[in-house]
Amino acid sequence: MRETYEETGYRIHSARFVGMVSFPGLYYGEDELMFIYTSSHFSGELHETNEGELHWVNDEEVGTLPTWEADHHYLSWLNDDKAHEAKVVYQNDHLVSYEEH
Repeated sequence: MRETYEETGYRIHSARFVGMVSFPGLYYGEDELMFIYTSSHFSGELHETNEGELHWVNDEEVGTLPTWEADHHYLSWLNDDKAHEAKVVYQNDHLVSYEEH
């Protein structure tokens, strides 16, 4: 919630945990973790950030945007109430393996 506010200006009032993704040895041999949440209950105004250009897009447009190869898996997680977990391996910015647990 804190990071969302800092990076967007939106205050999340409630969130649902969707899943966790591990990226073994992603950067400099260090493992990285990504936690995914969703929320429909927020307030605030979108502000500029050094994280990139942020703007709302329609759900139908998401699949046309440039993303990492495994991202479409995480988007499908939003359609159920389960907590998901996956391990993703990239080499030279290309997906080598995707394992969902």
